[in-house]
Amino acid sequence: MHVLATVLMGNVTWDPFIRGILIVVTAVLVLPGSVYLLLATNNGVKLGFLIAMAAMFGWIAMLAGIWCIFGIGDQGRVNTWSVKEIVAGTQADLASQTNIGALKNFPVGWDVLPSSKFADPQAAADKVLAPGSFPVPQGQSPPKSPINFTSPYKSTSDYVTILGWEKGHHQTADIPKHCSVIKFWNCIGRGNEPGVMFYVGRHKIYAPLIRPPHYVVIVDQGVRPVLALGGAPPQPVADNTQPTTWIVLERDLGSIRQPSFVICVSALIIFLGICDILHRRDKAIWAAQAAAEEKVPV
Repeated sequence: MHVLATVLMGNVTWDPFIRGILIVVTAVLVLPGSVYLLLATNNGVKLGFLIAMAAMFGWIAMLAGIWCIFGIGDQGRVNTWSVKEIVAGTQADLASQTNIGALKNFPVGWDVLPSSKFADPQAAADKVLAPGSFPVPQGQSPPKSPINFTSPYKSTSDYVTILGWEKGHHQTADIPKHCSVIKFWNCIGRGNEPGVMFYVGRHKIYAPLIRPPHYVVIVDQGVRPVLALGGAPPQPVADNTQPTTWIVLERDLGSIRQPSFVICVSALIIFLGICDILHRRDKAIWAAQAAAEEKVPV
């Protein structure tokens, strides 16, 4: 009686999770199920099932391959900047305190980062330098800092980026002219980055697992205090009397295409396996037909 009263009072709600399962099950029964029903009535239950599964997994492999090429569909992690080290002090302090091998001879071998490219790595550094500027949604705990660092800044308006360097970045200007078309292994090590197998237009294709890391070092410094005199606020200017903060960031390339690639390879393996079963079945039928023809008297 209690359950009946609960249902009548409307206290039972429709669970979206159950609804999603029912939508998927209905779609499978209506779309592939209808195709299988037609194939089973014409070719038999087992053969119709193999043909339907081969068609479905072949289509999944092609669709996932297109997703993998264009980076759409089921996506993995996006590429982001991750803070590796923060050193407060001078350039000598950075060289003595760092644990990254690429910074041992800094800035030898590094390229100056244009000011137009400060925003992207600085946005990742802001979350460590001024965590109070990023409010945490109610009910969630603040994200843990990737490094042990106590920031002297309270807001992103307390400092400005004054300098920047990068190493291991993608430079299309260094691609030789004779590598503008696909030339496997002829252009290995050309440009500033080792491990380049070949070039496709303006893009570098690296050998697996040997692409050098992309580092960026930006230097932040506190701003001069200004008096509020009304009107538009002045542009922040670095205060040379304040200490500098050196932030080392590494580019995480992410895994946007990885889920699609895994789906494509898995579906392709299943597709080829079913095709092999169908082929061996055809060979057995052809052998039986040939044996039957030999037994027929002329």
